[in-house]
Amino acid sequence: MVGIWDSVIQIQVKEGQRVMFRILNASATEIIQLALPGHEFYVVALDGNPVPRPNEVKMLQLGAAERVDAVVEMNHPGVLDPWHSGG
Repeated sequence: MVGIWDSVIQIQVKEGQRVMFRILNASATEIIQLALPGHEFYVVALDGNPVPRPNEVKMLQLGAAERVDAVVEMNHPGVLDPWHSGG
């Protein structure tokens, strides 16, 4: 678990692997954006509540204290850096 904004997270994945992300923006003032190049997030819950219609998005944007649960099917194997994706 990383709680420092400037930390770099690298995720090693295999093609076809599904990964569940539970992402929390612990900031009281900042908005964060998160993308994984070549992948889409399938959002299944917001702030701990299931969404009525799960949806795929290319980028997650979380406001202060928001939480998102999203599944990603890894279509492009390798090492991913979600914070410095250029997306």
